[in-house]
Amino acid sequence: MFIVALVIVAWRQRKDSGPGMTLPLGALAVTLFLAVLGVLYGSPLLRPPVVMANLLGGMALLGMLWWLYLSQHPGSTADTSPGAERLRKWALLGLALVVAQTALGGWVSSNFSALACPTFPLCKGVLWPEMDIPAGFTLRHLLVVSPEGRVVVELAATLAVHMVHRLGAVLVLLFVAWLGYRALKLGGRTRSLGMVVFVLLGLQVLLGMAVVVFSAPLGVVVTHNATAALLWLTLLALIHRLPQSRRH
Repeated sequence: MFIVALVIVAWRQRKDSGPGMTLPLGALAVTLFLAVLGVLYGSPLLRPPVVMANLLGGMALLGMLWWLYLSQHPGSTADTSPGAERLRKWALLGLALVVAQTALGGWVSSNFSALACPTFPLCKGVLWPEMDIPAGFTLRHLLVVSPEGRVVVELAATLAVHMVHRLGAVLVLLFVAWLGYRALKLGGRTRSLGMVVFVLLGLQVLLGMAVVVFSAPLGVVVTHNATAALLWLTLLALIHRLPQSRRH
């Protein structure tokens, strides 16, 4: 109902200085998609693609509403510091990497792969265990549940999912940390966003390690997801803060 009200208000203000119709209609489309997804699949835990679609759809909806807020906020003017324009494309790439890593995290959870490697930093005492990457990332499968109610998973497949998520974490850590450092050098409000990026990135890495070390307690897993959402919002705020190229 909130999203419908948002679309109505945007429609009424479309000829004035309103937010336009693209983001409100996009938010409505994502909301309807999530609603249909929930109705069609009564047991989403057995369908990993559905779980990941729910996660990414919720994150996308949050991001759209946040971008809409930033667009309407009077204090969200673009940074005119030297180098800010060039940094925007790297911030977009950083957001894409975080989105991909979030999708991998959803795939880990939906395939019950969080505890496939119960040790850190090595996986069962080796750097690169034997795994089956094609089996771990096939989209056309349902998870099998035993008569006792346990989910039956293939170890080589879950190992592949877990290890790819770890490698993605290293890539995101290095790139987004560099992005935060570049934002710090720009100064002003962009510097503050760079500091927030560093804090959230460090917290996210610690939470990811805690999931493995403490056998995936629910509170830590939920906080891990919430921190990922905050990192999304911070990167969106950074992108909004940085000016677009004058050629576009």
